[in-house]
Amino acid sequence: MNYSIYIILVFFFLGCESTEYNDKLIGDWNYIDNNDYGLTFTKDSLIIKSIITTKQNWTSDESNIYLKNITDLNMNRVNEEDFRNHFIYKLSKNKDTLVFKWKTDTTNTYFKLTRNK
Repeated sequence: MNYSIYIILVFFFLGCESTEYNDKLIGDWNYIDNNDYGLTFTKDSLIIKSIITTKQNWTSDESNIYLKNITDLNMNRVNEEDFRNHFIYKLSKNKDTLVFKWKTDTTNTYFKLTRNK
């Protein structure tokens, strides 16, 4: 009986932690080097505005964003083997600048975005 209470508490705290990190990212972000590119985080979706705009579900923790169910804007599935589905990020202290890199990027290219107000 006591074990089930601990298990429930662990799931509760893990669930709250993910929501806390997700809430910090929600909003529109523009790529500093080209305002035509950017990210729009909503509670249940992430839209990546780029050459091929995509929409996917997402979750995050303190330094990772995970993508799944990737589609184009016409709801056609994108081949996830050809699409990066995990990136590492850092949010500025005042939460107005987001820096990220795709986890599988071997060139170590970082992208810097600013939050739309």
